Amino acid sequence: MLNSLSGRFLILTTVFVMLAEVLIFVPSIARFREDYLLNHLERAQIASLALLADDMLDSALEAGVAGKRRRVQRGAAPG
Repeated sequence: MLNSLSGRFLILTTVFVMLAEVLIFVPSIARFREDYLLNHLERAQIASLALLADDMLDSALEAGVAGKRRRVQRGAAPG
């Protein structure tokens, strides 16, 4: 089969299709990884801002947020 013209065309076509798939798939993986890292960076920044703002909250607001968090964790509707 490899000695015939149709066999050579089959192998050549397979090689080019696989090369095209690699050229499309690798940038897609890189973009997914970049989005993943940027998402984690944004979450880390929000968490650091929350830690920095911890001293700025007054106790009444902090108690209200903690109460809502407990209701959400129990499964009650926030309100």
